[in-house]
Amino acid sequence: MKSVTARVGKAFIERRDYLANDRFNSAQRGNRSLEQVMINCDCEFAEHHISSLNLGHELIEAYEYDTVHDEYGKCEWKHAPKTGRVYISKWCQNQDFDTFVFWNFLDRDWSRPLNAEDVVTYQIIEYKPKDEVVNNIKRETYYEYLHPQQ
Repeated sequence: MKSVTARVGKAFIERRDYLANDRFNSAQRGNRSLEQVMINCDCEFAEHHISSLNLGHELIEAYEYDTVHDEYGKCEWKHAPKTGRVYISKWCQNQDFDTFVFWNFLDRDWSRPLNAEDVVTYQIIEYKPKDEVVNNIKRETYYEYLHPQQ
């Protein structure tokens, strides 16, 4: 597992705020507050940051997947919560990409959205072929991964 420590930049916050406001004003909001939607959108941090590190990932501005990688192809990034159950919507399952990238924050304050200049550490847990993940989804939308040794 690769871990990365990074400073949150203004460009990410501006993009996160745009996405959060868009989702807050749509059906995706559910009954969540704007702050909760922002925290959810913070889960796009790793895919944005890793693209700046020259590690083979190129950020793609598309809905179907997040990055293109030299070895893993079209990648969809999914934050893996401590429960080990990653939500993968039916819509996502039907998109055209090659690999899921499972990752998580190792240290972040979940009581608030990220701010510019915050320092966070995240880790890439694993790269998994899309077909393998989709074939092992439980209850239609949850993929359960094994917890890494920490």
